[in-house]
Amino acid sequence: MMSTEMEGCVDDMCNISDLFEEQVTERVTERVTEQTLISKVVKKIKRGKNVAEIADELEETVETITPVYEAALKAAPDYDETAIYETLKK
Repeated sequence: MMSTEMEGCVDDMCNISDLFEEQVTERVTERVTEQTLISKVVKKIKRGKNVAEIADELEETVETITPVYEAALKAAPDYDETAIYETLKK
């Protein structure tokens, strides 16, 4: 049988664990979403689309697409999506 103090400590540890898990899940989801956007932008650049066309086709604002577009152009011709992601995170 656990003491009340021990139960409190276990509850605290569980709450911290839950919070950590939520934060990790959020970060992973955000990264996947950003990498998906990068991938879509790269594909459209390879098809000769400009930033306005890409924004329109992806139903995003030009302001959202421009940094991705510019980072992708700097990564041409390889378009390393991981490098593009890292550039955007700086």
